Amino acid sequence: MTPAEKLAERLKLKKPSKFRSRMLKNVTWNCRVRDRRLAHNLTLREVAEACGISHTSVYFAENGKGVTLIIAYKLAKLFGCTIEELWTPKDEQQ
Repeated sequence: MTPAEKLAERLKLKKPSKFRSRMLKNVTWNCRVRDRRLAHNLTLREVAEACGISHTSVYFAENGKGVTLIIAYKLAKLFGCTIEELWTPKDEQQ
């Protein structure tokens, strides 16, 4: 069993659901996923395995692009925090 699988089992994460939520588009985000991942000394692939998502999904989540609510929830649960602690919208001043 890989470290990521052990972590997923410990956190009781379920396999990905067929339900896909809509993404928020045209919103710029302050993202702290990469900071949390590095603080836990995990690779993209380990986080992806633990959450039951692809490593590219984790990459996009770290860059604030293409994040579904389900992925955001799984990442927040993995790191033991809320979604709001991982992503906050940037204030757009025009």
